[in-house]
This record gives sequence, C-alpha cells and structure tokens, in this order.
Amino acid sequence: MPTHTYLCPHHGDFDVSVPFGKEVPKLDACPARTRRAAPEGRWMATCYAPSPWQPPTGVSFKIT
Repeated sequence: MPTHTYLCPHHGDFDVSVPFGKEVPKLDACPARTRRAAPEGRWMATCYAPSPWQPPTGVSFKIT
C-alpha cells in the first residue's frame, strides 16, 4: 500500500497509507495526540487539523 505525506500546520508531516486504485485525498486530519490541560487534570486530545497532501518530489520504495 503506498504511503502519502501530509503536512499539519501544528505538528509537521505525517504519513497515511492509501490503497492502490483509491484517489489520494487532498486533505487529511492530523492524527497527532497532544496533552491539554483540563480542570480535573491532564488529558489527551487528537489534533485533527486539516492537513494538505504533499505531492511526491521523487519515488522511493520501502520493502516490508
């Protein structure tokens, strides 16, 4: 499954696997987990910032 890179404006780049034959989404939600203060203590939240797809500048293969 090919991996595509997206750029979160808050957390930088992250990779998403997109199956062959599927269209690559132009935006994806950032999956970064962050700590945020809450009145009852600390808790985790997911960023979900809209992050644009970064078209590849070259081709690389990763054998898994």
